[in-house]
Amino acid sequence: MARPSRFEVIKRNILIITDYIKKQPKILFSTADLRRILNEKREEWAIPKKTTFDEFIECALLNKILTRVDIKLHSNSQQKFALAKSSLYEIASSVNKGSYLCHGTAMYLHELTGIEPKAIYMNTEQRKKNINKDTTLVQDNIDRAFLSPMRETKQIAQINNVDVYLLNGKNLSRLGVENYKIGGRKVTIAVTGLERTLIDIAVRPNYSGGVNEVLKAYSAAKDKVNVLKLVSMLKEMDYIYPYHQAIGFYMDSTGYKESEFELFKELGINYNFYLAYQIEEKAYSDKWKIFYPKNLEI
Repeated sequence: MARPSRFEVIKRNILIITDYIKKQPKILFSTADLRRILNEKREEWAIPKKTTFDEFIECALLNKILTRVDIKLHSNSQQKFALAKSSLYEIASSVNKGSYLCHGTAMYLHELTGIEPKAIYMNTEQRKKNINKDTTLVQDNIDRAFLSPMRETKQIAQINNVDVYLLNGKNLSRLGVENYKIGGRKVTIAVTGLERTLIDIAVRPNYSGGVNEVLKAYSAAKDKVNVLKLVSMLKEMDYIYPYHQAIGFYMDSTGYKESEFELFKELGINYNFYLAYQIEEKAYSDKWKIFYPKNLEI
């Protein structure tokens, strides 16, 4: 009986090889990682010595054990590998250690929008800093800041031609970050929970499809959000700007109970504020002292 070819040996061991790679403490693998695995397991998996590393990779790709992952950031380009069944969300989560999915991506995963964003949004928290911040707000400074464009990250990676926004948020000790199970599989990824997501999208609507999409998200969250938890979390996040006015406005505009949005009025309505940066045609809510786009679909 003829000996099985080197490709047939790998094919016969698909389940064993896949299971071994799946148990590794990472999702993305460099060529060096895979060379090490082949060297360590070649004898156990009965892979002939004549089988080159390139042949091993080719066979793993053909048999859908692995998939190629092209990562580009600025002028730097890398090719890595992931388990063939890995989702793009899992792969994106592995680019920066300790990062988590947020904003428009979290909106979609929490079913606050039916439109899957074309980009993926990831946040990596900065190191803790000792900041002596001046908490005194001046109306002129608020106006000046929000009449300008929103500052957006320039750290945008491309993973298999999909844009991944690599945000660098302040250190909140992963406040409101939860584990999310992908498609019924055992794999979990870190994502902002519902209440944290509602805060983030109100603060940075540009990363969430714009104010109309944020409004729809608040409407979709109406029967499942814990408003007391949201208020508590917002206080802990300790923003200088009065984002509670924006959140209260969204809730009021989408039919939340008065007892719920009143919690945000109790935090004080002391300044004129803005629903978004650089609004071209404005309308104004006296109740919330907030400027919003005239075309907002209230």
